[in-house]
Amino acid sequence: MALQSSGAISLLNIQNELGGSNPISLSEYYGSATGVPASGTLSLSTFYGKIKPLSINVTIVQCMDHFATLVYDGAGNFYIQSREPSGAVHTGRGDCGGLPQGQILYYTFNTTGFTSLNFVVTQSGRDGSGSYTGTGWSLTTPRNQDLPVIDGNGGASGYTFNITGTVA
Repeated sequence: MALQSSGAISLLNIQNELGGSNPISLSEYYGSATGVPASGTLSLSTFYGKIKPLSINVTIVQCMDHFATLVYDGAGNFYIQSREPSGAVHTGRGDCGGLPQGQILYYTFNTTGFTSLNFVVTQSGRDGSGSYTGTGWSLTTPRNQDLPVIDGNGGASGYTFNITGTVA
């Protein structure tokens, strides 16, 4: 939950939201949240409305037919869609040894108090590995992004997907 946006604010309020150690010092909070400078002068009022960034680190193995698309719905939900060469979502054809297929919900978070998303998605499987970096994605804008590895071997195979990043 974000720090208050007005009124009295204390070092303990800041520590409770952003973490830190005792004794509490403002200098340990440089760059600790969006809008907090990495150097220079800090005051208690610098921290009005600030919220601790949310870290993302999730991995899943799922069936990928030909290519995969990262889907962000604009409401705090990440999905990976496995797609067939036609572009259709690859669903339960039974050709992947029981691995999940289709559109898989990877990660969900509450967007309240946050404004942007920075992340890396890596994927690896039988046709190699690759990554996509998303920087400054708006949390209210739905987006689709094709991922870089294409499986051209025919049929489906298990791929590992990892999403790491920060919601700030």
